[in-house]
Amino acid sequence: MPTGFIVKDGYPFIGVTFLIAFLVGYFISPYVAIIPFILACFFTFFFRNPKRVIPNDPDVLVSPADGKVMEVSEVYEDLFLNTECKKVTIFLSVFDVHVNRAPMEGKITFRQYTCGGFLPAYKDSVGFENERHSIGIDNGKIEILVTQIAGLLARRVISWTDLGKNLAKGELYGMIKFGSCTEVFVPKSVEITVKKGDYVRGGESIIGRLQKMDKSIFPNLFTAANLSFGVVGITFAAQGEFTLAAICVLLSLLSDGCDGRVARALGVSGPMGRELDSLADVVGFGVAPAYMLYMYQLSHTGWLGYVPLLAFSVFGAFRLARFNIMTDEVHGYFLGLPIPAAGCMAATYVLSGIRLPEWLLMVLMVVVGYLMVSRVHHPDFKGKGADPVNTLALIIVAILGVLALVWDWHSWPVLIFALYAVFGICNTTINLVKR
Repeated sequence: MPTGFIVKDGYPFIGVTFLIAFLVGYFISPYVAIIPFILACFFTFFFRNPKRVIPNDPDVLVSPADGKVMEVSEVYEDLFLNTECKKVTIFLSVFDVHVNRAPMEGKITFRQYTCGGFLPAYKDSVGFENERHSIGIDNGKIEILVTQIAGLLARRVISWTDLGKNLAKGELYGMIKFGSCTEVFVPKSVEITVKKGDYVRGGESIIGRLQKMDKSIFPNLFTAANLSFGVVGITFAAQGEFTLAAICVLLSLLSDGCDGRVARALGVSGPMGRELDSLADVVGFGVAPAYMLYMYQLSHTGWLGYVPLLAFSVFGAFRLARFNIMTDEVHGYFLGLPIPAAGCMAATYVLSGIRLPEWLLMVLMVVVGYLMVSRVHHPDFKGKGADPVNTLALIIVAILGVLALVWDWHSWPVLIFALYAVFGICNTTINLVKR
């Protein structure tokens, strides 16, 4: 690591220009020598390495460079972090200190140098097109990525460190000769303490603060509850406690409805939470209800009972897998029957006390499983849907509901979810006919 007031990489620039100034002044004219002398003074100024007071707080991140904050944004970083994160962009003019400092203490676990062009450092595309050097730092709590980006005049990004080196907070690790830009990528859990337009000093200015508590634990607790109710429900079903098993499915629904809302309210939504939620849904609304129905009415049917058991569970898993890869496609409806609706249909069937013929139950379990992976559109109740609601579909659903209640009024709980599925089928069919 360089020490002293002047960075040693500037010695050739300073020495050569001072020598030229001396020779020109001695052999030609002192007045002409003013130009190389001023240039030598500029190089001395540019390659300066002033002392900085580094904050001792281990929960703060310091600026890696002097300069003006040009952008604070949320982006997807796919080089090292591979997740949604926050980015702070700092522009360094030719008059700023150009040595770069580590934003936090930690070990360099990633390093990459990329050749590129030399666009002005304030342009948005410099992070993709210009010469740049990136290092990933891991302190055991979080990982961050710092990128040095060459500017219009810069022709060399300098690094004084290497992969596997442990950096102290504020320690010099490189510089960019002449105009440049520095980007810092941090996890979304880090609170950014600067805004666009702020001027920061490398090693001194605090640009981020680690949150004392990981708020993602709160939505994850609800997701864990969803999964736990599913596992307990399977246990109850195996013991013949079908009412308790059905209640566990409904409690899974309650937990599933809370985790997403809590995550959005706290601003901690992320891919990990979505994946964990899907895994919990497979158990809580797929495996647990299917096994409950099997033990409730189909266990004595032998291998034939495995068909609806597997159809319900496996199709539910496929439905969630499809949902996960279609998160960017907003339709205003659910494509296929949502698995919570399918699971709650099974739970309310058990709680209602009604019993369908075994063959009919097996057929309906397979049908419900297929509906989950079908192209049938079901309302999402989150505002105006993309599909028109047909009066005829509502009439059909109402008639079927009345007939079911006349047959057995105890069926009203299961009708809530069954008629939702029927409405999706009817409304989608009518819309297809109208087209």
